[in-house]
Amino acid sequence: MSLLYIVVESTKDWKDFYPSDDVITFEDYVSLSMSKKKERVRVLNLCRGYKYLSKGYYCSLLAEARGHHVIPSVKTLNDLRKRKIYAIDLELMEPDAHIALKHLKKETRVHIDFKCYFGTTPQESAQPIARLLFERFQCPVLQL
Repeated sequence: MSLLYIVVESTKDWKDFYPSDDVITFEDYVSLSMSKKKERVRVLNLCRGYKYLSKGYYCSLLAEARGHHVIPSVKTLNDLRKRKIYAIDLELMEPDAHIALKHLKKETRVHIDFKCYFGTTPQESAQPIARLLFERFQCPVLQL
């Protein structure tokens, strides 16, 4: 059996909407003692920010150091920080992106703006591209 930790900066960010025993604060996660059992641990990092040296960045860094499976990973955070790196990834997915973009409604404006939550979006026409981007950059929330 695996453990799940949903790490937030403040319990107010989560508990009002969906109470869960899996939700812990960043400070609680940092102070967790390492279990001697080899349990699979999954960490969902929902801290408010992921900038370098922020709580969100440190949470992912610590989770990887502990051998936990974390979303978003430090690699993902670093890739999203550097436009040149993720621009290359976007170029590689270009054929798939064109197919996904065909599903978007034809609009007169060129700019497309939406939020992506775990590969889904409330904007139904952008769903295919949201899924593609989540497969490339596993980050809980992206604004595109």
